[in-house]
Amino acid sequence: MPRRKRNFKQHGYYHVYNRGNRKNPIFIDTQDKIVFIKNLKIYTKRFNIELEGYCLMYNHYHLILKTKNNPQDLSKMMQAFTTKFCLYYNKKYGLVGHVFQGRYNAVYVAPNWNLERVKKYLKNNPVKEGLVKHPGDYRWLRIQEGQAPRKLNSPRLVQSGF
Repeated sequence: MPRRKRNFKQHGYYHVYNRGNRKNPIFIDTQDKIVFIKNLKIYTKRFNIELEGYCLMYNHYHLILKTKNNPQDLSKMMQAFTTKFCLYYNKKYGLVGHVFQGRYNAVYVAPNWNLERVKKYLKNNPVKEGLVKHPGDYRWLRIQEGQAPRKLNSPRLVQSGF
């Protein structure tokens, strides 16, 4: 039986997340995180999806993505992006099979109070896990706040990996 098609909304915000298959790590070293972020920025730009934030933990990730005029581009972007990362990961570590535990989860987020709540959740993730005392100290967390002068998927940030 085929999976149900996801019905994303135009200009909708989504909390997208997934974890490693069998709760295994998906980021073994710093290079894995850099490759993940670089490809995330490339694919969000390619599929016209706004990257509003991300938080990478050792065995899972959280993204805040915003669709534009063609909301189903989110599905296409995630398929292409996660496939690219899985190919990289399996080749690097000499593995085969799934890297992620099933299909990614995508929860619609109302752009008012709920969006701020999700941003707060992402910021608190590394603090809750004891990785840092303050969210701003965590290298693998970026949240678009208000009208920042540069987007998270600007060419300069894509080239640097951040």
